[in-house]
Amino acid sequence: MISFKIFNRFSGDLQFTAKIDCPKDAPDGVKVGLSVKWAIKHGASLVGASLVGASLVGASLVGASLDRASLDRASLDRASLDGASLVGALVRNDEIATLLAIASRVEDPYTFFAFRLRDGRVKIMAGCRWFTIEEYREHVGAAYPGTSKAVETLAILDFIETRAASVVAKEPAA
Repeated sequence: MISFKIFNRFSGDLQFTAKIDCPKDAPDGVKVGLSVKWAIKHGASLVGASLVGASLVGASLVGASLDRASLDRASLDRASLDGASLVGALVRNDEIATLLAIASRVEDPYTFFAFRLRDGRVKIMAGCRWFTIEEYREHVGAAYPGTSKAVETLAILDFIETRAASVVAKEPAA
């Protein structure tokens, strides 16, 4: 077990010290990722935390408050963010450029995070899914066609598509 310090991204003050099972020479991204998991388990605040480069692949961040946290260059593949709060968070990595929208289903507590990628495409993270809008529509058609869950999910996808088009329309020409 080692101690790893997480600092506030704005003030630079110590946010918390996590006790993690990790070699001392492990990459910082691994240490930050384990510290986030420790924080969630122990109720430490992640609001405004500097989580730059965190390895959160497959992590359960269900219900976590990551408001104003810096997730710059964090690996979020297959991370579960259901019910998580990312208000004002900095979410960027080599692929993700901006967070476009957050929407939740009423049918079940499932949260959809829509991101504009650097290449202009839009991808959605919901549970362990990481789909384009088209891929998500295909998933809905195959997994739960004709259900109220499908109707609600398709409405959310329509909202995300409209939001993405609106953001592009407002961006200044290069």
